[in-house]
Amino acid sequence: MEVRMPIAQRHIRIGLLAVGTITLMAACTGATMMSGLNPAGSVSLQSLAPANGVTGVSVTMPMTMRFSGPLGTGMERYLALHETSISGQVVAGMWSWSADRRTVVFAPDAPLKSRTTYVIHMGGGMRDAAGSPLDYGACGGMGGRAVVGGMMGGSGTEMMGPGWKGLDGSYGMSFSFTTA
Repeated sequence: MEVRMPIAQRHIRIGLLAVGTITLMAACTGATMMSGLNPAGSVSLQSLAPANGVTGVSVTMPMTMRFSGPLGTGMERYLALHETSISGQVVAGMWSWSADRRTVVFAPDAPLKSRTTYVIHMGGGMRDAAGSPLDYGACGGMGGRAVVGGMMGGSGTEMMGPGWKGLDGSYGMSFSFTTA
């Protein structure tokens, strides 16, 4: 004998299953679901050097991020390079934009420490030149991880205000590399 659920109850279970699956996929990839909140054609990160997870990076190599379109003025305020982890000390240096504002390069004030992990933090509320939020969807494909408030401990409080927090409630994306 087959037992049938009422239609409303069946739809609720299917909906909960779908939400659970999407949540699990986002948690397992470390990606953010932020891309679904932005309109098609939003500016996104196209490339990152050094790439996420790379080891043996030169201690004098500049960090470069290239975007699909120009970013707004002042968005460098929402970029940081941390030593050892997302909650580590911010490395002193200068973020400089290309003339078309599609590429930003970080040059540290001093060579990085050898055999040390570094984390590039890209704030979740960054905007393009038109004032629209960035599409962070491509970041997960580059190995980026969504940054949530608890990851920064007490040391990241300056990175939890406007501009750092994205539409999805995260504080942006992080990418790590290790020096030679």
